[in-house]
Amino acid sequence: MNALSYRFIVSRPLVNFHFISYEGIFRLHFYRITPYIIFAAGILLMVVIGIVLNYARPAYASTSSYGTQVTSADGGIYQLEGDFFNPILYFNGFDSYIENENLYVRIRQRVVSFWRKDSSQNGFFHFAIDTSGQKVRAIYVVGSSKEETKLLWRESMAAVE
Repeated sequence: MNALSYRFIVSRPLVNFHFISYEGIFRLHFYRITPYIIFAAGILLMVVIGIVLNYARPAYASTSSYGTQVTSADGGIYQLEGDFFNPILYFNGFDSYIENENLYVRIRQRVVSFWRKDSSQNGFFHFAIDTSGQKVRAIYVVGSSKEETKLLWRESMAAVE
């Protein structure tokens, strides 16, 4: 081995550590990962905006000692006679649906509908409030199933109109 080749081998590093430098880390991490960070931040921003817009105009129903008070998303407050359901409900918009063990709530096209399973009669109550007009129209029907109750409610609404 001559001196020229020996000098070449010694001057060459065995491991290249240039990526550990600040410029190397910056180039390795930020330039390669930045598009993914921007993409993830954009998706997260869209999710947050969707959640905010989803709950921007809430409507809720709560049970009180003298009956059930319903506040629709258009700001109307309606007092129902009787205690139709016990849990406190919170739902949003005009096309919402909440279902738990024995209670069904739906708002669609400014009509607030409540279904509650009747344990004594093994059926479903259905109570609807039309918030589109000045007066409150409430229809209360009982069916042996949710589907039958919906059918009875549609017939009752058609009869009223």
